[in-house]
Amino acid sequence: MDNFEDFYKNFKQLACGSTTEELSTTQELSATVAVNIQQALLPAIGLSLGLANTQKAEEFSKGVANYATSDEVISSLSEKIGKPRDNETEQEFVERASQTLREILKKKFKI
Repeated sequence: MDNFEDFYKNFKQLACGSTTEELSTTQELSATVAVNIQQALLPAIGLSLGLANTQKAEEFSKGVANYATSDEVISSLSEKIGKPRDNETEQEFVERASQTLREILKKKFKI
């Protein structure tokens, strides 16, 4: 893979052409990612927006999670993070990508 965007697109294509068992695992992984994004965002969103209604906060966090996995964001994230740096560990690369994604989301949703 040349970049994160290619990796992500390949991941989605594999999910579409997978067996039922592989598809189930891929869907579980995607759902887990979305849920983790929602759970991470929910407290901050509720506080920053002053939402007393948990349902509204959950709906907003689902919207953010969907936006975070959109082609637009994946492309932008891939462009910003580029390839792993020399001597950068996988953990460091993931943290750098996570921080970049947070910045993209904060800017978009003004959080």
